Amino acid sequence: ASDDEAHQRRLRDAQRLQQEGADKPWLDVRFWSATEGLVVGAYGAILLTRDGGRSWQSLRGAVPNPRGFHLYSVQMLGNQVYLAGEQGSLFRSTDRGATFEAMSSPYRGTFFGLLARPGGELLAFGLRGNAFVSEDAGQTWTRLDTGQPITLTAGTVLADGRVVLVDESGRVLQRQGTGFAAWPVPQPSAFTGVIATPDGSLVLTGVRGPTRLSRETPRKPAA
Repeated sequence: ASDDEAHQRRLRDAQRLQQEGADKPWLDVRFWSATEGLVVGAYGAILLTRDGGRSWQSLRGAVPNPRGFHLYSVQMLGNQVYLAGEQGSLFRSTDRGATFEAMSSPYRGTFFGLLARPGGELLAFGLRGNAFVSEDAGQTWTRLDTGQPITLTAGTVLADGRVVLVDESGRVLQRQGTGFAAWPVPQPSAFTGVIATPDGSLVLTGVRGPTRLSRETPRKPAA
């Protein structure tokens, strides 16, 4: 019922999305518990559930993303929620998604992933091998050296705190200081995802299907 232009724009966007149907991809999902979680996707889509996914509420109005940039990654750290996406967009919520604010970004290219570690450390990564770390919850950022300008597609934090990233050329990179070391990969592929198993090994997804790497220390600097 509001005449506010922002509300009217969101209403028009909602009507357009309803007419177009469910043809937009979801790109990431995170849950605080068995019942509460967020899903984000193309054109700024973001939904919240409090009942384990039986119903969803749009949070578009809570995120200052008027141009509808794609949201590629959502991370949670306590009550804080972080979003990363297209054209260097970064957002933060300190109230579990009720409201968001735009964060200063160190890069204007797209971020495909965002990792959060206890203590407030964030690591954002994406196009052309760009990766940045913040040790103060996104107030300041430091560029990391990934060795080559190859798009980074996914990452994970291992149980022991190590950070691992993968890229389109098939590299598996473990962070070491402000740089990375390469994890040995028998058959490099264009990797799209990475997750750690309980025994410390890695499972990767890519164009050749899943790949499993045993737990091993990287042998050489990334290049």
